[in-house]
Amino acid sequence: MRSGELVRVAGAVVDVAVPAGQVGPDRRGAAGAGVVGARATGPLAGVAGARAARVGGAGVGGAGVGVPGVSMAGFRSRGVAAIDMQVIPYPAVTLFIDFGAALLVDDGRGERRHGGGVVLGMEPGRIRGCGRDIEVLQVRLSPATARAVLGGLGDGGAEARRADWAEGVARARRADRAEGGARAGAAAGVGAGAGVEGGVGVVALEEFWGRDAGRVRERLRAAGSWEERFAVMEAVLAGRYEAARSLDPEVSYVWERMVASGGRVRVDGLADAVGWSRKRLWSRFRAQVGLTPKRAATLIRFDSVAHRLAAGEAPARVAADHGFTDQSHLCRDVMAFTGLTPTALATAPWLAVDDVAWPAAG
Repeated sequence: MRSGELVRVAGAVVDVAVPAGQVGPDRRGAAGAGVVGARATGPLAGVAGARAARVGGAGVGGAGVGVPGVSMAGFRSRGVAAIDMQVIPYPAVTLFIDFGAALLVDDGRGERRHGGGVVLGMEPGRIRGCGRDIEVLQVRLSPATARAVLGGLGDGGAEARRADWAEGVARARRADRAEGGARAGAAAGVGAGAGVEGGVGVVALEEFWGRDAGRVRERLRAAGSWEERFAVMEAVLAGRYEAARSLDPEVSYVWERMVASGGRVRVDGLADAVGWSRKRLWSRFRAQVGLTPKRAATLIRFDSVAHRLAAGEAPARVAADHGFTDQSHLCRDVMAFTGLTPTALATAPWLAVDDVAWPAAG
């Protein structure tokens, strides 16, 4: 485990701990770039491989963590400065387990949630993380792994009582539209509903794990070190992953190819590769991942764009490298996901810890 690495975030100093050997995704953005966890080398090999073993790692990394498609990091703030920073969308489902006094604020829906365990979807809307004494375990899950571990295996009959992950995404998406998601998008300078499609906002972990969520949090709180916390969470996720269903192998393959291409891939070509019609792929992918294939590809490309801007690269160069028609096209995409300009995104505090917590491969 790497620990004790200090990063200055939004005026505060944050101590970051990471499991030993953890490597994040390759964000080079070019078609064919290597991706941690991506094993497919062709249509038949990719789908056959997914049938033989669940694929969960593409786009998330997770070397150093035994469950595929999982990355973890621990954060503890130091000093007296409070943190207030916008969450930047990322192509993974995120779990936050709080042991301090963190606060998640949903500006679009006017909701505030203190501590505990929460789940954020890949497009959470306008969410801010705030607090002074923050101690948080953050877990990123690929879509395949999220579907498996969040499907509901809690106290007797929980799986039958609760909606599975895809149904939860669809329900939250409808609520996001009805309860102000569209207004938040418009207020941020984008079209009604833009930037929130497919998002699940902030959902309590109890919605997926029932009373088990509280038990897991207490086990994590009682652990004596970040290393022990990582081990506890890995064991919890491993048990749920092995006992639950995952994505269709065709959906897993399509996700992997999207990540491997940096989001620059034709959906129709992927449908042909797995032997499905475009309509069937659209339907199955959206039901299981929570986003349409096109939106997922756009989010994956955005992630690469965000980190290259944060690394100091010029927007015009980033736009050209990622297949945008021009720089204004890139600006519209960035605005739709975050409500920020490329210049503001480049200095977003949320991205300040990524080189330490989620080191890129390649």
